[in-house]
Parts: sequence; structure tokens; C-alpha cells
Amino acid sequence: IRNTHQFYRFIKRRLAARNVPIAIATSSVRPSFDKKMAYHKRIAELAKVVVCGDDPELRRGKPNPDIFLLAAKRLGNAAPEKCIVFEDSPAGIQGAKAAGMLAVALPDKRFNGKNAGKFHRADWVLNSLVEFDENTLIKLEA
Repeated sequence: IRNTHQFYRFIKRRLAARNVPIAIATSSVRPSFDKKMAYHKRIAELAKVVVCGDDPELRRGKPNPDIFLLAAKRLGNAAPEKCIVFEDSPAGIQGAKAAGMLAVALPDKRFNGKNAGKFHRADWVLNSLVEFDENTLIKLEA
């Protein structure tokens, strides 16, 4: 996700403040993830669970649902239908939907709309996290 400062504020103010458990499910191998997160420690600290693409329990990567289901399991067997996945890739959206989770697409602007049509399976396609309707969280908590 490109705007990491905005993403951190969103997680901190809208999710962590509501005690929503947070997981990171990335296709990156652990050394690459750790290197990237060295610049975004505040985001990593908010995650209770991190599943990387080289996790020994992971059988298949995105676009398969495995990484998301493993993250939900490690969050204490979170029900997939109560999970929201924020993704910047079409493969991630496909995997989230295959897992039975809600999917929010945040297309990467660097691709200049090349992937725009590939996010059709997402429940929401947003230009920014500020567009996310917080009432969705209230509905999931019920």
C-alpha cells in the first residue's frame, strides 16, 4: 500500500482504537518484509499476526486464499466473513474473496489504471482510505 502514513493513521485511529485484531498477510518473503518494515515500524507494531509468503505453514500464495485463512486462524480462528482485507493487488483481492472475506481494493497509482478492471471482485474500490465507511466495522462487530 503506497501511502503508508495514511495507512498507519487509518489502522491506529479506526481499527486499533476499536480493538480490531490486525494481521498482515504478504506475499513477500520474511527477509524482504522485515527490510520494508524497518521503515514502517509503527505499522508492524500494530499487527498481532504477520504471515509472509515463505511461511512454512503456507501451501499456496495469492491468488489462492491460503495466506488469508492462515492469518485468520492465527488471529484466534477469526471467522472469514468477519474479516476485511485491504489489498493493492488483483491477486490479493481474488484470494480474499476466495477465503470468504470482504475485500477493499486500494489500486496502486503507479500502474496508471492498468489494473483498474481487475479489481471487479472487490467489495469496494477506493482511491484513499479516507473513503472507507466506518459503519462497515460496526456491522461486522454485531
